[in-house]
Amino acid sequence: CKKAGRKTKIVAHKLHIRYVETGIDNYISGKYPQKGCLVGYVLQGEPKNIINKINAYLCNKQRTTEQLKVASSTIYNLKFCYQSAHDNGIYLKHFLLKFSA
Repeated sequence: CKKAGRKTKIVAHKLHIRYVETGIDNYISGKYPQKGCLVGYVLQGEPKNIINKINAYLCNKQRTTEQLKVASSTIYNLKFCYQSAHDNGIYLKHFLLKFSA
């Protein structure tokens, strides 16, 4: 994936890491409000594969209890809804919006 005006390609693997380190971690550290959610925009690939890669990264960091799981209920009939539980008692909702064909 190459953004207009950018000289380097975006490596998909780094986006999974960024999702955890600047998304999830900002919530559990208190930088973001506890009652928020994360929204991921899927421009390429399948949401299930992306979730698997995020979960694999969490496992590699010994954070298996924080893995994203399919949410028990969806909001506004969104197809790709997940949730994660964290050691500090925070539960996060994750919504993936697929824009690719």
